[in-house]
Amino acid sequence: MKTETIGFKKLVDHAASGKFRLPEFQRDWKWTRAKVMRLYDSIRKDYPIGAFLTLEASNRLNLSPRLFEGVAEEKESIESYVLDGQQRITAGLALYKGVGSSHYFLNLGYLWDRAVEVAPDIADPDVTTADQSREKLRALAEDLDEDDKYLVARRRNNNPIDLVDSHLLWTAALADNDLFGDAKERYLKQHPNRRKFLERFVDTYFKIGIQPTVPLTELDEGMPIEAITRVFATLNTSGQRLTPVEIVVAVLYSHGIHLRQDIEEFKELSAYYRQLDANGELLLQTVALLERENPKRSLLPKTITHINYRKRKNDAIDALDRVGEFLTNRLGAGLDHTGQLIPYPAILPPLGIALAKVESAYSGPSHEKARWHDRLERWFVGTVIGQRYIEAQPTTQARDERELADWIDSNGANEPSWLKNVRVGSLDTIKPSSAIGKLISMLISRKQPKDPLNKEPVGGTGAAIVSAHGHHIFPKAFVADFLGNGGRSPDSDLALNVMPITGETNRRWAKMNPSDQVKDVKDNWPNELTTLFDASFVDTECLELMQKQDKTQEDYLEFINKRGKVIQNHLASEWDFLLDSSQLEDDEEAE
Repeated sequence: MKTETIGFKKLVDHAASGKFRLPEFQRDWKWTRAKVMRLYDSIRKDYPIGAFLTLEASNRLNLSPRLFEGVAEEKESIESYVLDGQQRITAGLALYKGVGSSHYFLNLGYLWDRAVEVAPDIADPDVTTADQSREKLRALAEDLDEDDKYLVARRRNNNPIDLVDSHLLWTAALADNDLFGDAKERYLKQHPNRRKFLERFVDTYFKIGIQPTVPLTELDEGMPIEAITRVFATLNTSGQRLTPVEIVVAVLYSHGIHLRQDIEEFKELSAYYRQLDANGELLLQTVALLERENPKRSLLPKTITHINYRKRKNDAIDALDRVGEFLTNRLGAGLDHTGQLIPYPAILPPLGIALAKVESAYSGPSHEKARWHDRLERWFVGTVIGQRYIEAQPTTQARDERELADWIDSNGANEPSWLKNVRVGSLDTIKPSSAIGKLISMLISRKQPKDPLNKEPVGGTGAAIVSAHGHHIFPKAFVADFLGNGGRSPDSDLALNVMPITGETNRRWAKMNPSDQVKDVKDNWPNELTTLFDASFVDTECLELMQKQDKTQEDYLEFINKRGKVIQNHLASEWDFLLDSSQLEDDEEAE
């Protein structure tokens, strides 16, 4: 291992030439424009920008090197892998080389106005700039930061140097004396009185050359791959903190497993997995549960080994695919297109494992398999109503996986004790985005609703769910303006005040009195009014309240209460749960 001090620009040059590359397991991530501009401001002021870590490349160790984002071709052979500093070097490539989707420019017009404001003599080529003016220009350059308008970003341009004609000086010219000289002369042809401004202000305070220097540590090529990935996995010198999944990516890579590639392949092959698992976390938790290991997120780097991953990955994907199909076909979740109705993602691994176990026990169509699907459907709904996944999710996952296995092995005798005592309380305060709110949306989708005005599907399939809009039956503005009675208005953003309709109808009804909404439907489909609304659990009593002309706050609250009871009764009768008068607390999903 060796440590040296090196100019940051040299690191960027190495990345641009291909001498520096990234290992395959390094994440694909780059800074936002704001962070790139912040880095430029630090560079021009020669502020510290952190240390860098590389690994000497060798034939012995092939980490599938790839070029930095935006670098089109390799000009030189690889010398080192960058383990820490990817984002800063990628930002440097944008600033020094113009690599990437954005170009960055000094706003010469803004800088000129600010410079003349503090040092008017800089605008007169025949007057020597006073020492006092020089000091004011130095202070101005120091005071300017990335939040000012002196640096701007634009979408990549084929001829960025030409924008100097519009007072925009490309940052790549600030790092290259020849480019700077050409841009300077071009600018002075149009603005001959700005030579001192360019030479004594821009050239002095805004060019970026070798500075700053940075500490660079290089690991020897003989370092074991296990040690390298461990170093990578524990880094957090700067940039984005590594997630447990990213750490597992690094750990598995040392054993020849390309987890990111596996995940993308699984998403391509599966009809449902893409909607269930954004980054592979559920896949790894399912592997852990299949091995009876703790599925806690923070422990995944310890619980997931190359042995159990290889052993269980296909079973895990099969389980998640089964749960996606199950919830789509039986509860209208639409997981072939979207995951927006999933109440708790953590609920999916134990349910998927149970479904796979049932399939193994009853391979073909049978009465027993259908009976188990009914039981597991009830278990899913009961889990959400019982709010089992609000907290301690890994513990609940592990317990549920064991209980479901025992239930199936006992042929139904050992039903989970909590499931026998699920009670459906009042839904009056439930939010649309909460777990129970999503369950309500799922139950509506299960009834394959149609937009009451144009009869377009707004549920039942993933495509319909994605296109639907959550319409506030009593619009927010209506509740605030007409039901407030001079005091505090009731909450209009409730699950029981929302139904799915198309965007077109939502735009029409957004501020419409509920009675006019009903009239709208009556005028078009007089014989189908109750059927169209009933699919969203809006029954005849609810419709009567909507049609009242002089509605009060009490009418709105009664509507919420009556619609809530319709859904309560549906839950109790459909899945054999007990009714309860107590209020279910809102249950925004736990992180």
